Parts: sequence; C-alpha cells; structure tokens
Amino acid sequence: MQKSQVVMDVGGDEKIAVQTGGKLSLVDLSILERILMKLHIRPAFVLGCLAFLLGLSYLFFGFLIPQTPGRMTRPSAGLIDNLPFWSWLHSLPILAPENAGTVAALIIVFSILVFVGYGIAISLVWRKNSHAEHASLVIVSSVTFFFLSVWFLPNFNTDIFNYILRGRVAAVHHSNPYYTAADEYPSDPLYEYASHRYTARPGGKFPGWMHLNVLLARLAGDDPVANLLLYRSFFFLVNVLNLVLIAAILRRLNPNYVLPAILTYAWNPIVVLNGQSKTDTVMVFYLLVSVWMLLGNRKKLAAIPLALSSAVKLITAPLAAVYILGDLRLKRWKAAGLELAIFVVSLLVIYLPFWQGPDIITQHFVAFGESGSSVPDVFRSACVVLFVLLTIIIGLKQDGSVAQLLRGWAFVLLFFSLFLTRLGFAWYLMTLIAVVSLTFNRRLTIVMVMLSFSSFLFNIWYSTFGSHFKVAELFALPKLIVYIALPGLTLISLAAVAGYRRFQNRRMLRHIVGQTDKEAASFDQTSTTETINGYGEDPHMLRVLTYHRVAEPKETPMLDPRIISSTPTVFAQHMEYLVKNHDVVSMAQVLEAIENGKRLPKDAILITFDDAYRDFRENAWPVLKRLGLPATLFVPTAFPDDITRFFWWDKLYRSVIHTDRSQIDSSPIGTLTIETTEERQQTLRRLQKYIKTLGHEVAMALVDEICTELGNGHYQGQTILSWDELRQLSQEGVTLGAHTRTHPIMTQLRPAQLREEIMGSFDDLKRETGQALPIFCFPNGSHNHDVVKILREENFKLAFTVIDGHNDLNTADPLRLRRTNITRRSTLPVFRLRLQRWFTLVDRWRHRERENVSHF
Repeated sequence: MQKSQVVMDVGGDEKIAVQTGGKLSLVDLSILERILMKLHIRPAFVLGCLAFLLGLSYLFFGFLIPQTPGRMTRPSAGLIDNLPFWSWLHSLPILAPENAGTVAALIIVFSILVFVGYGIAISLVWRKNSHAEHASLVIVSSVTFFFLSVWFLPNFNTDIFNYILRGRVAAVHHSNPYYTAADEYPSDPLYEYASHRYTARPGGKFPGWMHLNVLLARLAGDDPVANLLLYRSFFFLVNVLNLVLIAAILRRLNPNYVLPAILTYAWNPIVVLNGQSKTDTVMVFYLLVSVWMLLGNRKKLAAIPLALSSAVKLITAPLAAVYILGDLRLKRWKAAGLELAIFVVSLLVIYLPFWQGPDIITQHFVAFGESGSSVPDVFRSACVVLFVLLTIIIGLKQDGSVAQLLRGWAFVLLFFSLFLTRLGFAWYLMTLIAVVSLTFNRRLTIVMVMLSFSSFLFNIWYSTFGSHFKVAELFALPKLIVYIALPGLTLISLAAVAGYRRFQNRRMLRHIVGQTDKEAASFDQTSTTETINGYGEDPHMLRVLTYHRVAEPKETPMLDPRIISSTPTVFAQHMEYLVKNHDVVSMAQVLEAIENGKRLPKDAILITFDDAYRDFRENAWPVLKRLGLPATLFVPTAFPDDITRFFWWDKLYRSVIHTDRSQIDSSPIGTLTIETTEERQQTLRRLQKYIKTLGHEVAMALVDEICTELGNGHYQGQTILSWDELRQLSQEGVTLGAHTRTHPIMTQLRPAQLREEIMGSFDDLKRETGQALPIFCFPNGSHNHDVVKILREENFKLAFTVIDGHNDLNTADPLRLRRTNITRRSTLPVFRLRLQRWFTLVDRWRHRERENVSHF
C-alpha cells in the first residue's frame, strides 16, 4: 500500500493531505509541525535528536553529579571501586566540577534542557497516529533510559540501601523488620551504606513492598554491589511492565494516545532517574494492573491490586476511596460493599505474615505523617481537610467510566503533590505522572510537566548541596512558594482561559435563549467540571443526530405524534444543509475511528433513526439516497413481520386519545379523568412516566389492561418495516443496528433478560440480513452499568444514549455516546444552531434536570 503526503492550505489553515490506498484525508498540523515542514525537517529526526539530548542529560545526572563533593561524602561512594565499569568512569579525565557555583549553574541548565526536550517530545507525538519509526524510537529510547539508570553510580541515592537492609533483617537475620531495627545488626555488610536516619527504628516501607523486598534479599547474597544491581534490575523490569500496561490500557481507552502515554511516562526525568531505585515503581505497577482489570470488566477483582498499591505507599489509598465512592454515587450498594470488603481483606492478608500487634499500623501512619507535607503547620490541617473533601467530591461525581475515574484520580494526586508532599521528594510524583499519562488530557499534562520540573529541580538541588558542599539558596523566597509557583501559574493561566470561554458562552446563551444572569451563572457551574477536564481540547468531535419519525401528523392520527422528529419538507431542508456545510460520516467510519484511531473529518455528523417506522422508507430514505448521505437505522427486531406487535406508547396513545370513555379506573396511580383533550394529554404523560418505572412484563401487562378498558388499542396495518423492506434498505446502503428485540426499559430487566434482548436483536439482524455490526442503541436511552458491562462482554464497539451533546472521541466512552434528539421544534434555523459545538452547552442546560429522560 502506498502512502503519499502533501501540504495544503485549507481555509487559511495548513493541513497535511495523506493519501492511503486512493483515499485522501486531511490532518491538522500543529505550530511545531508547520515549522518543521517549512524547514523540511522530519519529525522523526527531531524526536531522535530529543532522545539523544535527554540521554546526555541523564548521563550528566547519573554519572557526573554523583562525583561532586557533596555526593562523594556518602558511604556508598566507596563502592565505586568495587565494579570495574564504575571505577573506569571515575578515572576518566572528565572530572566533575568541584566549584559549587559551577555545579549549581550546570544543574539549572541541564534541568531546563531536559524538561524542554521532554515537553517538545510530548508535543510531537500528541494525538498522532505515528509511524512505526516514531513508535520504535520512543520505545527503544524509553527502555534504554531505564537500563542506563540501572548502572548509575552507587551513590546516586541512598534509599535503596535502606530497602536492602530492611529486607535482610527478615531474610538473613530472621527477625520481623516491623519490630526489629536495622541498628541491631551493625555488622551486616550493607549496614554502612544505609542512611542512619532510618536505621534506628523498625518498620519503614509497607508490607506491599516488604514481601518482594524479603524475596530479593534472599536472592542477592552478601555482596553490596550485587544487591544494588539486583534491586535496580528488578525495578527496571517492573518499569518495563509499566510501559506494557500503559500501552494495553490506552489501546482500550484511546488507541491514538498509546505513544504519547508511553512517552509521557517513560521520558519523564523523575521516572528515569528515580524509577529504578524507588518503591513507587512497584506502587505504580499495582495501580496500572487495577486499571487494566477495570477495563477488562473485572471491577471487583481490581480492588486487590489497588489494595496492594496502597500497601506499598498510602499515596494511592485516596484513589481507592474515589473508586468505591463512585459506586456509591451510582447506587451500586452491593458492588461498593463487596469492593470495600475485598480491599480490606486484601490488606489484612498482606499484613498478616508480619502481624504481631496493632503497633505495625500505628508506626506506618506515623511514618507517613513524618514524611508528609512541607506546608507550614498552621495550614497543614486545612490542606488535609481540603484534600479529604476533594476526594469525596470527586468520588461522588463519578459516572462509572474508567476515563472519568482516571481524571478524578489525576486531580486528587495533583492536590496531594502540590500541598501534601515534602519538597524534594520528586519520586512521590511518579503515580501522578503515570495516571496523567492515561488521561490523554493536554491541560493536565501541561500542569504535570511544570510540577515535575519544580520537584525535580528541588530534588537534585538539595541532594547535591548540603553541609559538606554549600551553595547559596536558589531563591530568596520561601521554598514552598518557589515549588508551587510554576505549576500554580500554569493552573491560573488555564483557569483564566477556561473562565474566558465560559464568559463567552454565557453571553451567547443569554442572547439565544434569553437567560437571566443568575440562570446563566448557574449553568456555567454545571459545565465547569467538563471544561476543566478538557472539553474542546484537541477535539475529535462527532455529533450524532437522532430521528424517530419523518411524517406529517395528520397522516398517522393513530400514532403518537410527539415522536415525529420532522416533517418531510423540513427534513429535506436539514439534509440539504448538511450536504453543503458538514461532513456526514457512515457508521463504518465511526467504527474505524474507534477501533483503529483513524480521525474523522472535522465536526463529523452521524445520522441515526430509531425504531424502524415505515415512514423512514417512505419519507426519509428517498431524501438521504438522493443526496448520497449515509444513515443508520436501529431496529427492534421482534417487530418486523409481526402484525400483532405495536409500540406500547402508540397503543396507549390510541386508547387514551381516541376513547369514548371519560375516565380510567384500572390505573394503579388512581382514577384518571379524561373528559377534555387537555386532560387526556396530561393523563397520557402521567401514565407514560409511570410505566417507565416498572419492570417490562408488569409495564406491558398494565398497558394491555388500560387499552382493554378503553378500547381502540388495536390498529389495522403495519407501522414497522418488514424484513423484506429492511433487507432492501440494507442493500441500498442503510446500516442496520441492534435496538433490542422488544424495546424494553433496559434498567428494569434482569441480567439474563438484558443479554437475551441485546444478543437476540444482534442475532436476528445477522440471520435476516446476513450481517450485523457491533453497534447498539439503548431503547428509551435507559442504561446503567450492568447494561454497558454486557455490551462490553459481548464485544460491542459503539452504543448510543439519548443524552444531548457532542462526543469528543478522545475522551468519550464509546458505549455511552451522546446524541442530539431532533424534534418538530427543530426548524432549519434551530437545527443550524444545534449543530454548533457551543450549542451543546445550551442542550446540557435545557436538560440538566432530566439528562436520563427517555426519548422513544
């Protein structure tokens, strides 16, 4: 297959036209890409240069900085001569500078260089379906960076020797490391290399790490260098597994972001320099396993690796709280209780081998508190309270999707990293870096990069300089102010941009729908979270239009006219406008975008019809066919060719509106008067609302009972397309999709019934038409976690709700896609407004109290 590229100017914006297999598609160029294109420089070449620059910087931090006077005072510097490679490096004539001012200047310059290179690299691969050479370069560079850090000089950091020594307390000295201090074994060959700030008391790291630590200590023997290299090699392997997990997770969440996610995590200087020597790598591994299990519909079992992650460090414990609170918010009481029980039992199992009393729990919370915030004591309690409140709020705002959960986790970890970590503990950000890499959110990524830079600089600065190697303070301001200044300014800038956009939206809303200032402000608050979470950021937008019937009400007086979406005349106007102003895509194109990451045209439109009424073939399809527009028809498959089946709302409408009776006695909501037209309309609405709350069998029995009492429930004639007609439409280009068999309220069905309705409809389509795409439309829009879970288990790729709004395919759950429901109020001017991206905010405000109210 040949691929060619050419730069074009489209409406004043430069794009790249990519021709593959005879098809031409336009891809937006970023500012950086435009510059490179004009200079005739390939992005892969720039990416390679950045990898080389970062590699040189990591050599500086890992091999040169440890040879500065401050680092050489560490006892572990004595191990340099124990390994020929280290000894050779140390003997090279390229000596580390001994002047504190020179070292300080080099640290600042290399820190800026490494983070500028890191940021540019992220920008180069962001939201791109990169070539194989890009992927190979990123992956090989990532593994090379990790492997390089395994061989850093032994005095690069000291914590790893404390890990080893505590493991040896159990593995070699056969004592419980949580009740026996390492100081009791001063003759241990690793003792002299540990930091004696931590050897005087027992405990330290949590049992989630200690089990692995004891195993490694048993394998390593007594040689200090062998121990160091074994531990670093173990962390290296775990970090490589982290890359594999990140790729696996993003392949399910959004294939477009696999490469950016890997690069965001693996090229981050904090991960490279600390990932092969800190237990945070293991904590991240367990957390990624839990995310992978969540995506694989193993939600309850995901509590086990989440507990393991929390048992390495308490940093991820609040994330478990968000995870469980999300289920409570969705009223999954049983699931939340079971997940909490699994989480607690897992923790007990982890602690049990070391348990000799509750002191082990106490010492861990004390140790965690001592290693915590650098915020002044007067503000620390307030920060903790705010952190708890933020965790609860984010947990109670979950919608059940993994993407939303990850964004919530990112905000929790961001607050923790800003206000509840000690300055210079840069490795505490590794969890934040990993989670942000999974969110494919540019704003969060920018803030994370800025915060990483601040923390990295503090870490390198204060681990290099000290009482043995003094230098002037970096800034005259308090350290905390310096630490949060850059990420804080970044957050303020992003918030200002978001605020300006909300202000513009509010002005537009007041102009269009006549809102008061108070109403507009109230609406702004409802949309704030979505704006901050990245709405409109690098959008891959899809607008899905929902039609039900296209007919004149007077032509079908026995059918409920409220579900007529448009008259034939107005429908033709809609379609002619789309042809001239928008790119209408087929369902096959949307599936390819979801499965293979292929981008749709800008602001793509997908046209869908629900319920397969006969007027689709009579009034809608001729217009669509004439204009060459693709459409998808969702079919409730028990209705075609069954002349005894009618939609329950049509039966109820015929009975209530056309009856000669003046009241309904069989109603479970009391006697209903239906003497006037207004009373009949009001009664119809009340009955329909009540029926949707009932189980399907009970609801249908009630409809039959009311229709029998009132008469007029039966209708002579077929209102739904036959299988012969559906087959003919399919051959002419209409995509057919599953819409259950009997059109039930799915949230009222048992799991076995759900599966039967979903797969029965899919199998019916495949049997009758010879093909069926893995797409589904929720009847009435009703769905919950159980429905979506079954769709996922049966490998459905797309499912459509009736919640108003656009879909950003970068972040949307493909099994909960929003649609724009077209009604008879959608005249051509209104239709044109509703297709504007900002008008989704109007829809959200209009339906803010009834987001799950059904359309038929």
